[in-house]
Amino acid sequence: MQLGADDTIVAIASPASTLARGIVRISGPRVKDCLAGLFVTGAAEADDSAEGDADSAWRHTKVARWWEGTVRLPPPLGDIPAGMIFWPDSRSYTRQPAAELHLPGCSPLVDACLEEVCRRGARLAERGEFTLRAFLAGRIDLTQAEAVLGVIEAATEDELETALRQLAGNLAEPVAEARQSLISALAHLEAGLDFVDEDIEFIGHAELLETLSKCLEQVEHMLKQMERRAHGDGPPTVVFYGHPNSGKSSLFNAICGAQRALVSRQPGTTRDYLEAEVTIAGATVRLLDTAGLDPASVANGEESDIQSPGTQIDQLSQQLGSGQLQRAALRVLCVDRSRACTAWELAELRQADSRTLAVATKSDLPAHASRTGAAGDAALALGCSAVSGAGLEQLRTLIADRLGASGTRQEIVASTAARSRASLAQARDALRGALTAAESQLGEELVATELRVALDALGTVAGAVHHEEVLDHVFRQFCIGK
Repeated sequence: MQLGADDTIVAIASPASTLARGIVRISGPRVKDCLAGLFVTGAAEADDSAEGDADSAWRHTKVARWWEGTVRLPPPLGDIPAGMIFWPDSRSYTRQPAAELHLPGCSPLVDACLEEVCRRGARLAERGEFTLRAFLAGRIDLTQAEAVLGVIEAATEDELETALRQLAGNLAEPVAEARQSLISALAHLEAGLDFVDEDIEFIGHAELLETLSKCLEQVEHMLKQMERRAHGDGPPTVVFYGHPNSGKSSLFNAICGAQRALVSRQPGTTRDYLEAEVTIAGATVRLLDTAGLDPASVANGEESDIQSPGTQIDQLSQQLGSGQLQRAALRVLCVDRSRACTAWELAELRQADSRTLAVATKSDLPAHASRTGAAGDAALALGCSAVSGAGLEQLRTLIADRLGASGTRQEIVASTAARSRASLAQARDALRGALTAAESQLGEELVATELRVALDALGTVAGAVHHEEVLDHVFRQFCIGK
């Protein structure tokens, strides 16, 4: 991909599916030439600045605005009613003259318009080239460019919100703020080194320590966001667990809305964990149904547990289920209300934390006599039934609330986290080194050296320091027209 190209580019910016409107996007220094005689306005659209040239009134405008007019395509298509947004100066997305032609959502018309613009001197844009130009012009930084891709690829409301927050600058602003503070501190340090023989203090020791501490705190916070994203490269996981035949699989099927797990009165029917992705409160969630946990067979090394292939499989199932529980964002403990509560269930209820949601299953059946006032029942969040559907909506709401409260909502687009994690870690280590050197008064030269490393690392995150192959990797993932 050519970087910094100043030729005029054009692409279809609307989806290929049938829509009410098709959009052709153009950017570059020759936008007016490409559109001259192609898009014309009516006499009613002329204004004083048009100097009487009604058909090309838009060419004389000094500010961005919407124009109603006609696109003149070659025969047999002829004149097509259309609208156009025209940016005459650097206040466009790409900081170049730019235009968007809005035509009826008919693919042959849109394709013909694209071909005509190319015939007049524009070339087809490459993947992500409009956003690349915005980045190179300083309109957005690299994290915001990746957020544009995140908006395009968002499959859920949660992913869209994450990308929009990043596009609005929730990562770009703290990175820019930290870089500006470090640039100022480094400038003062280097000025002091240049005038080391003069009795001039360009930055006080206390001020330097405060600046370094604040920047380190900002970088560590951003790195934590990246690490959360790294552990959540996919939907948050909700694991259903409990004793065999406690109603886990039935509840799993009910939440999925399909018969995903095999259900039977025979305990131990589920031997491996099953998974499914569902949408809860607009967010994608990964549900797991684990094998029934038998505390007696979880422990390793018991002779009776390794006597037959069948018990070996049971033991492996227990280990798999335990592993999934450890990694889960939320655990749903299923307790069968139609039987007495076991000692293991009571222990789980006592130890339940914010990552555990305890529910009473089979609420359509009569409660066991021992459960009246039973210890631990107060910890059950609600009763639900996969048969009658009672409590299922409340369970979905509780799952969404718990996931939101536990911070599983991602703040960083996945591609940004993958690219930037190492650079932020390098910036953190350099700032720690600079802070240690400053506190121990090891010399301003050493502090300045560490600050340069931190600035380069933060510059890599924002794209201020970039390599062509990195940009090529980022923007090649885009679709044409963006």
